[in-house]
Amino acid sequence: MALKKACLVALLAYFNTQVNAICQHYNATCPESAPCCSDGWCNVGHNCIATICDPLNSYSAGSCYPKPQCVDLVDTFSRNDVTEFSKFDGNPNGGYEWVSEFIPNHAAVEDGELVLSMPLGTQKNSYGRLQGFGATVTSIRWIQYGNVTARVKTASTSPGVVTSFIIRNPEGDEIDFEWVGGSPDKVQTNYYYNDILDYKNGIEASVGSNTADGFNEYMIQWEEDFIKFWVNKKVIRTVYKKDTWDEKSKVYKYPARLAQVHLGIWDGGRGAPGTMEWAGGPTNWSNPKTVYKAYYNYVNIQCKYSGNSTQQWPTSTKNIASSSRNSSATSAHTSSTVAAETSPNTPAVVSPALTSRPPAVEHVNSAHPVNLGSALISAALFLTAYMYQ
Repeated sequence: MALKKACLVALLAYFNTQVNAICQHYNATCPESAPCCSDGWCNVGHNCIATICDPLNSYSAGSCYPKPQCVDLVDTFSRNDVTEFSKFDGNPNGGYEWVSEFIPNHAAVEDGELVLSMPLGTQKNSYGRLQGFGATVTSIRWIQYGNVTARVKTASTSPGVVTSFIIRNPEGDEIDFEWVGGSPDKVQTNYYYNDILDYKNGIEASVGSNTADGFNEYMIQWEEDFIKFWVNKKVIRTVYKKDTWDEKSKVYKYPARLAQVHLGIWDGGRGAPGTMEWAGGPTNWSNPKTVYKAYYNYVNIQCKYSGNSTQQWPTSTKNIASSSRNSSATSAHTSSTVAAETSPNTPAVVSPALTSRPPAVEHVNSAHPVNLGSALISAALFLTAYMYQ
């Protein structure tokens, strides 16, 4: 009987793998020549294999590099340690700490500050409106518990403009600090588990000053049993894991998996009505040359589990070529807005850490992604996927 059960379990696991192991737009597991499945597309390149690779649907589990683990970091942005995704080879030891997610890139290090800019976009969204084209930078390394501190001067100079400092993973666990332009003297804290929207989790607190006028210090203290939100070295909120138990599903709805740090600016005031209301109203674009900016002059990441600085990075170059993330007008849009209001034209390819979030605006090429890589095989696969959808 035990043997039969074991065989049955193995058989079910095998069939489950066959059912699920499909890179969506290729309609099969990826081939060896383009081994990395990312958001449904087969691709090549260190930046795919190392950062946005889905091991289940790739050529093999070994097609994906391991996630770079947390190393303590104190970043005063005294040098340019932000790279564009299209230029990132995936190596966490290559001198960069952050990846700018979108093309064109609106993230820059200037005068000891990380500056995230949001000009007005050039294409209308699904609501027929032009919308700000923001920026998101994501930590190269992944953290599981620890303290993350950021000194932030927000872009809350107009209703609708949203500044963010969050910890999030592709599974949908998330811990948030967000600032909306409609309430420039306040900060919103929130947390999510598995991308489950629960509006009771969001709480607003006073910072005590206009957050766009100067820098304030914010810290997320993430432990196995609790999360504390700090503002200017004072605890403004504590979430206990024991209070997140869900009797129906028999799980703690508590962020507990490896995640990355994200810093962002996006336009919440020109899209879905519920998002616009949450962000304080329509964003002021009366002067179309306006550029909203959020500033970060200090980020301190202290890992709960560190000692990863000697971790070796894979050196194999088999089937590796340059590849690039698609052009995107989407900025970091957290789950705190209404998922039901997501545009039906949500694009197929987005940031790995933002996969299930409502987009802040439409992607430049919302129907089908464009492979910017130099590998011909990857381009051919993209064209094949396009024709056979």
